[in-house]
Amino acid sequence: MTTATYLSSCPMLPKSLLSQSRPCTIDYISASPPGSLHTCTSNLSLRTTASLADTAVAPGKLDLLLVPGPAPGIVPGEEVLGFLRAHFEAGTHVLGICTGVFVCGYAGILDGASVTGPRALIPMLREMFPGAESWDESRRVVRDGRLWTCGGITNGLDLVAHYLRENYPPALVNTILAMADVPERSVKYDTGPTRDNMFFLWQVLRVLPSAAFRMIGFS
Repeated sequence: MTTATYLSSCPMLPKSLLSQSRPCTIDYISASPPGSLHTCTSNLSLRTTASLADTAVAPGKLDLLLVPGPAPGIVPGEEVLGFLRAHFEAGTHVLGICTGVFVCGYAGILDGASVTGPRALIPMLREMFPGAESWDESRRVVRDGRLWTCGGITNGLDLVAHYLRENYPPALVNTILAMADVPERSVKYDTGPTRDNMFFLWQVLRVLPSAAFRMIGFS
């Protein structure tokens, strides 16, 4: 939405705003050859545009690398982790969305950094990646230099909005976020982790009676 092509398709926008547009090219990168189909959740298929070996996406060629969140138990191969590590060392901004922070941890780029992740998983993350300087349970988004991390999946919107506000003209950012109906939320959570954990526990307790009845044959 930051590109001149996109903005010029919105006739209500003034030329002064179009002049603030920024070019943007997105590549979908995997260890497989370009054009490979990868099945994501909800039976969604994603066709990649580049492989890890393509020179166009080599370390130092990208402004940012967005790491989406896989299932927490998935550990990418060293080829993938080395690619991420090399980009970070080359100066690329890395945005870890939701459980993408696990991938960042496996790649070793959390060491010495202040970070966050999905709130309910932070105790696990703290044990798995003790090299991180700190795990902030109070914030949706944490930036430490070129490393950006966030809480659960919808906090990815907050992270991207925060990145845009740090790197793009304010008028452009405010306009595209309003057009996309992405509200500006406080980076700080409204509730503490203890209250959130009690909420999840209560939801589990609520289903126990009905589950017990089903087990003994009642409907």
